Amino acid sequence: MLVLIAVFLYFSFNLPSGAVTETVGIIESVGGIPKKYGPTKIIASVRLNDGSIIQAHVLPGAIAQKERVAHIRILRRFLSGTKVYEVYRTEQGKCINNQAQLL
Repeated sequence: MLVLIAVFLYFSFNLPSGAVTETVGIIESVGGIPKKYGPTKIIASVRLNDGSIIQAHVLPGAIAQKERVAHIRILRRFLSGTKVYEVYRTEQGKCINNQAQLL
């Protein structure tokens, strides 16, 4: 019983928190993860300006299309310290030498 309570508390308090940083990158692919209830969760693979590729959750209202410049929030989870990436806005742009350039 104590183990179940500990697991519940861990996931309850493991929400994103702390300082928010932002970056930009180019969307390379977009896909959806169907949920049993509610809307499909949209995930985008984004190449950041340093060349690394991340997977980010696309927030409602952001147009996730291949080769658009994605504005990304980077959050840290409270307990585990893992990073969470969210695409909150996209714009037309291009990639020059692995650097996102707005049009």
